[in-house]
Amino acid sequence: MENFEREELVNMVLAPYVQKATALRGIKRHVGGNQFRHALMTYAILIDYHYVDHVLLKASVIHDIFEDVKCVTFDEITNLDKDGPAVLQLVLEVTKKKEESSIPKFAMSGRALSIVLLTWLLAFLLSGT
Repeated sequence: MENFEREELVNMVLAPYVQKATALRGIKRHVGGNQFRHALMTYAILIDYHYVDHVLLKASVIHDIFEDVKCVTFDEITNLDKDGPAVLQLVLEVTKKKEESSIPKFAMSGRALSIVLLTWLLAFLLSGT
């Protein structure tokens, strides 16, 4: 890890997002494992690949929250910190709507979408047992 990456991570406040993600504890995944572990694995994969973008990392921890937990609101995420609105937007981009097939449509495109989808695919594959 480079010094600038370490500094970015030291300056990031992640605790409020991890606290929200604890609502995923005990929720079983369709492929095995649990949702909380999957969320943290997604975060770990991003760190392993040297991504230090605060919004992306915070969103990774709660990316399944609206699909799996009904007790968290959009306003709660928006008000967590200054990144809240952008985190919410990214999470909503990857949240499957009930009326959608298993492959949601994304407004995001290009490199950002590729990073998100590849990371969450890796987390899916690695936490599936």
